[in-house]
Amino acid sequence: METNNFVPKALIVGLGKWGTIMTRCLIEYGYTVYYANRELSKSQDFENLINSDRLFSFKEYKYDYIFNILLICVKPKDIFSVWLRFSQYSKCALIEKPGPLSEYEIKKIYQDSNKNKIATIVNYEFFFINLFFLKKLLTQQKFFLKKIEVVWTKKLNIKGDLIWRILPHMIAELFLFEKNHLEFKNMDLSDTNIMFDGLIENIPFKIEFRDNKNKSHFTKFLMHDGSYLLKDENIVYHNSKVIKSVNQTTIENMLSNLNYGNPVEEFVKLNQDLSLFVNRIINQIKI
Repeated sequence: METNNFVPKALIVGLGKWGTIMTRCLIEYGYTVYYANRELSKSQDFENLINSDRLFSFKEYKYDYIFNILLICVKPKDIFSVWLRFSQYSKCALIEKPGPLSEYEIKKIYQDSNKNKIATIVNYEFFFINLFFLKKLLTQQKFFLKKIEVVWTKKLNIKGDLIWRILPHMIAELFLFEKNHLEFKNMDLSDTNIMFDGLIENIPFKIEFRDNKNKSHFTKFLMHDGSYLLKDENIVYHNSKVIKSVNQTTIENMLSNLNYGNPVEEFVKLNQDLSLFVNRIINQIKI
């Protein structure tokens, strides 16, 4: 068997919860991981994961490596400054959702990416899992679609987690199917539930968040004849029959979409449009 001695390198900026998750994924897939953080303090979760010789503060960062992947895992307000500081170190960048806070920052990041040939995307994990497959199916059955329902059940802080952790995923799912005819109309808010509704090409959709310890997430496409397509986490059903199952990590999803099945320029442009749309919706919400 032919062996490959090449060891891919990743740079993670930000040592919070998502930085920890991404570190575990990258190490599992054979990456050597370097870290940059505003301060050198690190969370308990990182103690057994990182090599302190590869941990630097922003001011101390000294490597000139071109990394295989750059992961920006900082708060939205810090994304733009981190991008300006570290984007020179990779040709493939993954930014944690929901991305920068302003349209100017989003457009500037993608303009710089195009100019410097950096494949840059904001990370909407559920945007990648099975959705291209589902879109093809729905295109074939488009004129029979009656209603779309997206339901997320999870124990969470609705007012905080909704905007930063959950709503971007749901917008991404709907956006992929018909970005030019997606319109949010109403929002109902309580202490335990949030509901949005609107239209996609005159087809009604509903997004519902339920505060509950029993975690679940599904997207259901109801047809006029009573049949349905259901995406439940990583499994796609037609009625009760499994028609596709994918078990991929976020890293695998991102790399497969950047390097396989979707031209990089087309995928990055789609992600830029999505980032701008998510930004506009979030800025309309007053919770």
